[in-house]
Amino acid sequence: MPFINKSRRTGTLEQVISRHEDGTILQGEADMYKRIQEDCEKSLLHWYVWYDLSLPISFAGQSEIQIDFLLICEKGAIVLEVKGGAIQLIGGRFYYSGKNGALTPMKISPFDQASHYKWALLNNNVINGDLLFVDYAVAFPHQTMVCTNTHEQLDQSFWLWDKTYHDDETYSFADFCESILDNARENSSKQHYVHILNKDELEEIIDVLSPTIEDKSRYSQSSLTEVLNWLHIENLDILEGLSRNKRIIIEGGPGTGKTTMAKAFIKKHNGLKGLYLCQNILLHARVKEDLIQEDLYNCEVNTFGRFLSSISQAESAESESIDIETVKQILLGTACKTYDYIIIDEAQDIADKGIMPFIDKLCSKTGNGLSIGSYLIFYDLEQGYNSSYRHIEDVVSDLLSHAVHYQLNENKRVITNKEIVRTANQILTIDSNDGYSEFMKTLCLNEQPYLHVVKADINKEFSRAFRNAIKQTTDVTNSVVLAHSSLKHLISKNDAGMSVFDSLQCKAGVHCLDENDIYNPDRSSIPFTSILKYKGLETHKVILILPNRCTVSDFKNFIYEVYVGFTRAMMELHVIIYNVQ
Repeated sequence: MPFINKSRRTGTLEQVISRHEDGTILQGEADMYKRIQEDCEKSLLHWYVWYDLSLPISFAGQSEIQIDFLLICEKGAIVLEVKGGAIQLIGGRFYYSGKNGALTPMKISPFDQASHYKWALLNNNVINGDLLFVDYAVAFPHQTMVCTNTHEQLDQSFWLWDKTYHDDETYSFADFCESILDNARENSSKQHYVHILNKDELEEIIDVLSPTIEDKSRYSQSSLTEVLNWLHIENLDILEGLSRNKRIIIEGGPGTGKTTMAKAFIKKHNGLKGLYLCQNILLHARVKEDLIQEDLYNCEVNTFGRFLSSISQAESAESESIDIETVKQILLGTACKTYDYIIIDEAQDIADKGIMPFIDKLCSKTGNGLSIGSYLIFYDLEQGYNSSYRHIEDVVSDLLSHAVHYQLNENKRVITNKEIVRTANQILTIDSNDGYSEFMKTLCLNEQPYLHVVKADINKEFSRAFRNAIKQTTDVTNSVVLAHSSLKHLISKNDAGMSVFDSLQCKAGVHCLDENDIYNPDRSSIPFTSILKYKGLETHKVILILPNRCTVSDFKNFIYEVYVGFTRAMMELHVIIYNVQ
């Protein structure tokens, strides 16, 4: 079967093999290269081999790792560490033995080194361990070594190709590697779903892996300190703690740092090609600009609807009009590029819109991204519009069969926001207009420095309360006016034919907020938008316009929107209750 050299250097053996400083070739690697080629060509499997593979992955204080040989076949991958010349093992430590008998200790056991390199490849997503079994081996082609430790349980000779094997042509190095991979399979919990590849599957993986290995920039990672400095936060213990999980679903309420963690992930893995998706156009614009400001261009940022339109070349669609069958049809008829990772923020908004087949196709060349891809999904059921009717929990449950789940409970925002969120949580328990009215009345009577609620029983009072709230706002760039969407369906008493919502955005001192205003704010007025369009964002001060009762058919959705509006404020919340006759 073929022996395919994927190394950067090609040609004769003398041209391929690395050399000492004096110009002589590394004889141990030369002998192993020749033996690997001869035995793999006789094997029944297809062998792809990288020699002298250098990757900029930090390891043991070094800025890169250098793998002598990486071999991949239908059964998996082997990381091979070669030590030529005379080797001695004394007191559990390996030494190079010079011609004059001088011993030079190895800095690290070659078995440990090969094992560390194996995990470096897996943990940095160079090789997907859900597609290939990966193990390691060590070669001493010039040294016979019966065992590596007198204690049987510590002996690693099973992974050792020594001079005895090397000098005997009845042994096959390809068979030796196969036996290691067969053993790895038998002792792995993954044996039931990581199958032995066929020729076409192997070629497809190699086609993906080859440019991945050659693209050195993809291994670039920002240090944790750089991430923390950029986001102005003290720690990201959760991100570090979950760094070895490739498929993560995180549940968290307002202020728990979901979007911050998404940006931290993008910054940390700045060399990888990523895709960040959400529903909210304003949130998408904020994240996109944040990444541009930090020169992070490897992660594509979009809304779910716009992204689907871009790959299907159809008109942009709002995510409300998208369903799982639409997504399946788009994916079926589209040749999509794949991503190293996908982040879905505020997933409760689009979880039932086909994100599972979406991830399956765009997170893996083989179309099974849910089980082998890398993705980060953030959601909060409390902020999910119609979440019970849309069966969002069922979708999350299905996703959890492929990913690890983590729950964020701690509000990372300032103390005033924690109090506002605590108040907002009480809103979720309200189940009637009477309960809502009583709750707002209580807030009016128990004013707090960070929470001011005023009821305007007549239109003139409402206009005066709105003007006062605008005048009292000194920092317009860190403030926003948010109105309940039900006000779009109520006709204003003063502005004939206009809804209350439309009349608000025409008032002095405010301007309509759009995605272009996120980083280029109009400093002369306060931005205005609906509560739902601002979901996922927050600012220091929120002026919140609410009706005094529910005027829509679904009270749960009405209360849900009130809750979202409350939780957008970081420092101060000013609520004005509009009286609906």
